[in-house]
Amino acid sequence: MLKAIIVDDEAPARSELRFLLGELNQTEVVAEAASVREAIEKLKEYPCDVMFLDINMPEATGIQLAEALQHLKYPPAVVFVTAYSEFALDAFKVNAIDYLVKPVETERLSHALARVREHVLLHAKAQKAERIPVEKGGKKILINIDDIRYVMARDDYAYLQTGVDRFFSTVSLAQLEKTLDGHGFFRVHRGYLVNLALVKEVEPQSGGTLLLTLDGVDEKIPVSRRRVSSLKKALGLRARCRSGRHQLQAMAVAVRRRARPVAVQRCVRPAQGGGTMVHHRSTVSRAFRCMRRCVLPVGGAICFN
Repeated sequence: MLKAIIVDDEAPARSELRFLLGELNQTEVVAEAASVREAIEKLKEYPCDVMFLDINMPEATGIQLAEALQHLKYPPAVVFVTAYSEFALDAFKVNAIDYLVKPVETERLSHALARVREHVLLHAKAQKAERIPVEKGGKKILINIDDIRYVMARDDYAYLQTGVDRFFSTVSLAQLEKTLDGHGFFRVHRGYLVNLALVKEVEPQSGGTLLLTLDGVDEKIPVSRRRVSSLKKALGLRARCRSGRHQLQAMAVAVRRRARPVAVQRCVRPAQGGGTMVHHRSTVSRAFRCMRRCVLPVGGAICFN
């Protein structure tokens, strides 16, 4: 039976879809969400095969959520359920499996579920853990690709770092890059490949470079300047956070929330050397209301602050 999450800001719409899915008896609804933010939190707690998404919702749209889901290694299938037919083209640009217009007919929903099942079966093989041969203490060992944090070049060979140990490989970094293609790894430097799903923090450095912190690894991985732009796109990096160290907020979600103006009240405080310093009323974007935060974690491929 397929596991599903329903995302719609209207409770009656969620209830109606849950009822129809129950009538077909092919899907278990494991969670519901009324917004994109809530949907992300639910997905972390309740992995699913398919997400039924409304499009027009507060803060962010279903299209934006679907776009963000593509950064996951194995994203759930997406079926849009909306009252608006004009967004169909945008929906299929983010690899939606189907597009249902409200009110949803049972037969049409059944057809969508059939397409979801086909999608799940086609991707089942890809989700099986693949392994790579490495060496440790004179022995040949097979490690799961998903356990690899990063790969580091050493001359014509390479080291593979997992969460618990480092392993030697007689295969070059360039060859390993080809082997790991399609598994969520990214060449951040001529000497490093990283598992994007395990990136926790992104820290800007002078000269336009970055340092990455990965889950379960103390060592920070350098990002060359010419790869910064493509890495940001792959991670879904968004707003710049102004902390004391001018660090970037890293997000594996590419959800672009609409920036809402927030009034900054006029205030007066003592200035150095006497007198007063006046901050006049101004308008700032919500995207920059993270002054006290440094680096926010990237939980796997999606995260919302």
